[in-house]
Amino acid sequence: MTQLTDADLVEAAQGGDREALAQLYERYFDAVYDFAARMVRNRDEAADIAQETFLKAMNALGGLKQGASFRSWLFSIARNTALNRLERRGRTRPLAVIDGEGEEFAFDVVDPSRFASPQEAAEAAAAAKLVWEAAAGLDPRQLSLLDLHLRQGLDAEEIAAALGITRNNAYVLLHRLKKTVESAIGAYVLWKQAGERCEELAAVLAPAAAAGAMTPAVRKAVDRHVERCGACRERRRRLAPLAVFGGLAPVAAPPGVRAAGLEQLLRAPGPRPQPRQPDPSARQAPPQVGHGFTSPGFVRAGALLGMAAGVLLLALVLPFSPLALTRDDGSGARQGSPDFATPAAGGGSQTIIVPVSPSPGTAAGGGSPSPSAGGAGSSPTAGSSPSPGGGPGGASPTAAPAGGATPAPSPTSAGASPTPTAPGATATATPTAAPSATPTPCAASLSLPPGTGTLVIQAGSQASFQLQNATSCAAEYSLAPSAAWLTGPAGGTIAAYGSVTITLRVDGSALPADEGDYPATVTVTGPANSFAVPVIGRRGGQPPQILSASMTCGTAGGRPSVTLAAQAVDDIAVVRVTASFTTGGGESVSVDLGQAGGLQWVAGLTLDGQGAGPVTFTAYDGAGRQATLAVAPAGCGGGGR
Repeated sequence: MTQLTDADLVEAAQGGDREALAQLYERYFDAVYDFAARMVRNRDEAADIAQETFLKAMNALGGLKQGASFRSWLFSIARNTALNRLERRGRTRPLAVIDGEGEEFAFDVVDPSRFASPQEAAEAAAAAKLVWEAAAGLDPRQLSLLDLHLRQGLDAEEIAAALGITRNNAYVLLHRLKKTVESAIGAYVLWKQAGERCEELAAVLAPAAAAGAMTPAVRKAVDRHVERCGACRERRRRLAPLAVFGGLAPVAAPPGVRAAGLEQLLRAPGPRPQPRQPDPSARQAPPQVGHGFTSPGFVRAGALLGMAAGVLLLALVLPFSPLALTRDDGSGARQGSPDFATPAAGGGSQTIIVPVSPSPGTAAGGGSPSPSAGGAGSSPTAGSSPSPGGGPGGASPTAAPAGGATPAPSPTSAGASPTPTAPGATATATPTAAPSATPTPCAASLSLPPGTGTLVIQAGSQASFQLQNATSCAAEYSLAPSAAWLTGPAGGTIAAYGSVTITLRVDGSALPADEGDYPATVTVTGPANSFAVPVIGRRGGQPPQILSASMTCGTAGGRPSVTLAAQAVDDIAVVRVTASFTTGGGESVSVDLGQAGGLQWVAGLTLDGQGAGPVTFTAYDGAGRQATLAVAPAGCGGGGR
């Protein structure tokens, strides 16, 4: 049997199909739980995060656009939920946890099936503990992206969708992240293995080993040693820390957690059935209509014309009709003539014919009240109004004929069907109720103005967007932000054919303290549809600047040496400064400078070759933005090369 795609299941779930919702849950629960467990390192809290993720996804499912990746959207919700939890509890996370049976549950077990050969799996297993220790020390935002990319398999396009950035930005972000993390983890592992694998490295790190932690100084010492030691350089290359991290085994949920979560999800109120948003790029099929004499439009038009012709024919030939062509009242006076009272020949009785319009007191579609029998001077029935042209003294507009016969009442409104009667008989008007149109319920569909994009809001600032109602009825709406640091109105009402301005604010005290862009969404829910407005909360925003930089060559202990110095500034903080150059012997060197206080960053190293060429300094801020500055070395024999 063909397995339904995510898009098929999402479309069915948006229409209220609970089974489709359950299939999406079963398909992604294990991965979401695994991701949350490595983020918070608490199995109970990971179960809460997984359940909260699916509840949020169910409530906002109607706003997921056609063609959007459900997987990246779901993991973006999981990532934001986990990061918010970590912010609230100060990010204290153990490397291992104690399970329900009192045993330690480790996160450093590899999955052999993720490696090409048993040998690679064995090498990865040997390094897994140190790789996990190093990765666990990463900033949670970095760790989350690394996990989504390497362990959950999200590619750059899906990462871009999860973060609300462009695909090119996602490629650059992932490239920098992997390069930085690979270097940091590699240095950490070499540092921990120094006593077993390389005596020279152990001697270099002996003064720093007392610190017991991977400080920037230790990392720089490892990097400098690796540049000179071929064995350590090869060991770091073969280590492949990112491959080891990607091969860490999934964290399985405790028994019963998955089933309990599904039961809770299905008990919750389901997503309101929403019409699918059409894909503008999809070619729309032409409507299936008939042609010529068989088209529905032609048949309807013919039926209406036939009915109108029948009504007109009856109006022209029936004697009592105001439009009758053959009606004669016996005196030769034509119905509708202004000469209302013409004496009949031979002094006989006469009948006055007056077309009567409905009086204000007559219900639409009903007959007019009949006047009382009798001659001139009789009063109209209560509730009726005398029509113009009536007899003096408020007499009934229809005079009684000789002999006391009751006249046939004139039609008083559309829908009455009077029947002519012979003299002496009583006329009965049979009213026919006019059909009333059933009003169509008005369900307002809300929208954003064309061109509305992602709102980028600095910490402590605010931004607005317009919400439109293009229908003829007023609409109530609600707003649901996905992040605790994003605030705005809970909802409101939009008038028919109106719009409102929604103002959102980023709470700087709730936004993560590290510089960077933090994606979120605001789900707008109206009577007939819902959708998500992407928002980025930004702490900082300007790239760093290198105010000055220098490279000075000299000697140290009889060997050529280089001193590197730079001054760098940023609107939040400079987190890293590097320098790259080529030695006189043609060797490429990249060095991390250490912060020496204030804006100053410095580094010193010895060279195997004589001299050095031009050097490029690069400064990074916490969001990965960078600035570069190239300078010529001073006093270096290889300067200018």
